[in-house]
Amino acid sequence: MKSILKGVLIVTILAFINPINNKSFSQEAENNKFTSKGRILLGTGAGFSVTGVNIKDVDDQLLNVNINLSGGYFVINNLAVGLYTGYEYSKLGDESDWSYNVGAFGRYYTKPKLFIGTGYLLSSSKGGEIYGTIPVEIGYAYFLNKTFAIEPSIFLGIGANNNTNFIYSLNLGIGIYLN
Repeated sequence: MKSILKGVLIVTILAFINPINNKSFSQEAENNKFTSKGRILLGTGAGFSVTGVNIKDVDDQLLNVNINLSGGYFVINNLAVGLYTGYEYSKLGDESDWSYNVGAFGRYYTKPKLFIGTGYLLSSSKGGEIYGTIPVEIGYAYFLNKTFAIEPSIFLGIGANNNTNFIYSLNLGIGIYLN
């Protein structure tokens, strides 16, 4: 499991430091054509994390795996807002749980390929617990062509309401940028 986490970390780091060398894509990216006002952003992704937990007499590893879908609209150049949905599996010790997530997000592209995002997620677990999370995400959009991008990111979820936990994960997504 640690080797999978190391592999995802290496891919994420390489994507952050490996710029697109194709001049036509780079030129379009510099002209904000990928993230210009009026474009539509569709995405899917998956994330994975293993976190040490030491709360309320629990000292164990928290395994968290998530898959998600999102859709957004660029309201101005470099700023997309949209909706998010996903499933999440968590396991702590001998107990496991599935939860369903829905929410809204905003994502800002600083140099058309780097982005930072936040929003609000509302989650409902199979055990009936409902809780909120404020996500913060930093990532890189590695454009394969004018429409598709691979999007590695680092995600930090900050518990809202009475949930004060922090959850982080390494994510890998696919972004589809439509006119």
